Amino acid sequence: GAQDDMKSLMQAFTLFSIGALPSAMASGVSQALSSLVPNNLNDGDLSLVYLINCGIGVVGLLLFGFVWKSAPQRLRTVQKVAESDSDDNPSERSDEGSSELSSDEHARQS
Repeated sequence: GAQDDMKSLMQAFTLFSIGALPSAMASGVSQALSSLVPNNLNDGDLSLVYLINCGIGVVGLLLFGFVWKSAPQRLRTVQKVAESDSDDNPSERSDEGSSELSSDEHARQS
């Protein structure tokens, strides 16, 4: 994970990239294609608008694949490492049946 002093910065960046960037990009695409979408939709060329939006999605998918392939191997296997660490360390596992009292606790309560 991140260092403690970086966690708030990373949280802020995550919230910005999840909340503000998609809205800004959608607004920019909408403004760029506004000439193709008139008030009367029968007069517009909506198939071209859908084609452009699909193209933007494909470019985004290709960019994601490129970034994923160029990422170091250690970043791509974080989940597998985390799962194997929790298997090796029983203190990190949730105690199943933790609501049940041990025999010593039963004796103390009686």
